[in-house]
Amino acid sequence: GAEINQNGVALKPVGVPQFCQTWQHPVQVGGSLQASSSFETYSGARTPFEQYKMDALQNLMDDMEYSSYYGLGEDPAVAARPKQKGLRALLSTNLTTSPISAGAYKPTDLIRDTIQQCRVNGGDPDVLLVSSNFMTGLAMWGQAVQRIDAGVNVFGTPIDVFEAPFLGGLSIIEAPLLKPFTAICLTSSEVRMRMKRNEFWNPRGVRGDAYEGDWIAEGAIEVDNQAHHAWVEGITAFSAS
Repeated sequence: GAEINQNGVALKPVGVPQFCQTWQHPVQVGGSLQASSSFETYSGARTPFEQYKMDALQNLMDDMEYSSYYGLGEDPAVAARPKQKGLRALLSTNLTTSPISAGAYKPTDLIRDTIQQCRVNGGDPDVLLVSSNFMTGLAMWGQAVQRIDAGVNVFGTPIDVFEAPFLGGLSIIEAPLLKPFTAICLTSSEVRMRMKRNEFWNPRGVRGDAYEGDWIAEGAIEVDNQAHHAWVEGITAFSAS
């Protein structure tokens, strides 16, 4: 649908080409490197795959997440392999790279660069993705965050979601793959991963005592009404006042 600006005027929607990216991570395991059973201890947790397969699956998931943030996009008509545009490339209206008060960034600055920008363009933001050092910034600001149990991820690791009173109910999610001093404010109902092929194990075969295969996935992130979301970076220091 059309976007609505702060004056209640409907804006003509603009389509942006997106390209589905294929992620592929190879694995080779052989001889004594193979697990003695189908379950193996990995980073202190029990996992459903051998360590080498688990490492490659983690790398695949990290690659998917990082490119969903920072992918520049490559058209398959021009490049050999299509690559997706990440949120930084898609959120052009509310992309702030040199924020005011970057050297003494305060809670009011964060609200100005994220929540306010989304709302004046008709968005209803409910999620804030932040880099790891933003959690330090919240502590410096004296903003206590409360953890909410959001279940576990595909690796069985607990998902940490936080809330802070000054953000009015927005869910705060720490995203370690974001570069320091970065925050993304999203209207979550308008952002989704569109997968042509969910991640799957594709065996290549056996070579001698080794078996080989690949973790493969194909898809891209999709954003509706990009002006309903915001991205801020370029902060250099947090300030409590």
